[in-house]
Amino acid sequence: MNTVDLFRSKLDGLWETTAYVHYQGAERHDLTFGQWWIRSRALARDLHERGVGRGDVVLLLADSGCWYAISYLACMHLGAICSGVNPRLGPKEMSHIFFLSKPKAVIVDAQNSAALLMDRLVVGEGHFEGPVIDLPDLVQNSSPEAPGQVLDVPDNFLDSIKIADRDLVALVWTSGTTGLPKGCLFSHANLQAVAMATGDLSQVGDRKLSPLPFSHVGYMTRLWDEIEKEITTVITPTPFKADRVLEIIVREKVTVAQGVPTQWHMMISELSSRRYDMSSLRIAGSGGASVSPNLVGQIREATGCPVIVGYASTETAVIAKSSINDTDEQVANTVGLPASGVAVSIVDDSGIEILDGRVGTVVVESAAVMHGYLGEEPLKRFNGVAKFATGDLGTIDRDGYISLVGRHSDMFIRGGYNIYPVELENTLLEMDEISQVAVVGVIDDKFGEVGYAFVVGKVNDEDQVKGFIRSNLASYKVIDKVVFLDVLPTTSMGKVDKLALKNLATSLKANRGL
Repeated sequence: MNTVDLFRSKLDGLWETTAYVHYQGAERHDLTFGQWWIRSRALARDLHERGVGRGDVVLLLADSGCWYAISYLACMHLGAICSGVNPRLGPKEMSHIFFLSKPKAVIVDAQNSAALLMDRLVVGEGHFEGPVIDLPDLVQNSSPEAPGQVLDVPDNFLDSIKIADRDLVALVWTSGTTGLPKGCLFSHANLQAVAMATGDLSQVGDRKLSPLPFSHVGYMTRLWDEIEKEITTVITPTPFKADRVLEIIVREKVTVAQGVPTQWHMMISELSSRRYDMSSLRIAGSGGASVSPNLVGQIREATGCPVIVGYASTETAVIAKSSINDTDEQVANTVGLPASGVAVSIVDDSGIEILDGRVGTVVVESAAVMHGYLGEEPLKRFNGVAKFATGDLGTIDRDGYISLVGRHSDMFIRGGYNIYPVELENTLLEMDEISQVAVVGVIDDKFGEVGYAFVVGKVNDEDQVKGFIRSNLASYKVIDKVVFLDVLPTTSMGKVDKLALKNLATSLKANRGL
């Protein structure tokens, strides 16, 4: 079965169920599953008339919203591949994506106009000749029913398109924090595998908060799960504002609140200064970056519900997560057990599995692992399962729980000792005065590399910060330099931008000699 057939099989019971709620400023928009279905079919016919067909890539440069979801499903009807492009990307990243994906068409919303798009493409990387379609024009042609009316329109052409579960459906771009983005291709079968692995994070009838851009793998690979479990997605306004988001959680009776650590820090700060009724929540979820034990405890206390910590990468879509039955220690210090249908192993630099608890590279095997990178050979699969080495460093304990210590690219070697930034970050976050911290390594003539800690909080004493590390960790792990900031820089996906911090540390070191 493919995602379109799944949707069709559930239509009778889903016509009037709300699929999306979207706040734009003071306005509230909603979309039922029935409206989602018929508007996507009308949009698919429009795209077909503009030359889009099976296997074509359609780039979607639009903010998260109802019409993003409609456009994605429209591509599915045609057997086309939808690729969301985060509007926050810069010209170099945008150009790289355009000329690597060779899209048949590009859809832009009102805030990301065709003229603005073309201005942002870097000259010298080729010329995009496909149509750039303004979404408002498509909307005008793709709303066949009167407001509130639900009426499916028979279409022999769309109904005749045969889609296989192995057909490609989504092209998702990595965050590019260590280089230009890479395109990850996913099939309908991948989406089904992701749905099977959601565990406690999805129950039938959930109302889920969606704070990340829809171009993120967290949305692009979740449509099967949303349709199968009849989930209502509540989209947060852009930019993310904690007080507004918390008001929406209360008003919409959200059952699953989700966010990256940066967003949770903002919400916890707001919750500490004002009362909100969080009684509708059954789970608070976080992921997308390292989650400290201190933050887990703060989320639990502020929301009054279990905390689920998830772990995944763009290439794998899902890897591991904690469960509502896990102990506080397991939630705070691990990323849980492998998700359903996922096998995880730890290997050394030679690819040999490590069984004694030592640190190694996290390797994932599942049917959810991407089809492959755009422009490269597909990953080899056995019975639908593929293997992928994440580049993350971690350990597995005797009970199967996974702990992360960072990425190969994050680890630095100071005086011959391997230093894992996540260990330093989690330690520093135990200080009440620190709300956020990021540690990076930079080149040093004497030690090979030294560590810089960028700290946000109510502290400005470098000796105090270093002394806290010295009193908790080995002496060789003490930070060489502490830099105090008002806010940490973030990527287009809301993660801490460690590449920007590494560049800043290198600049500071060159200017100050440390």
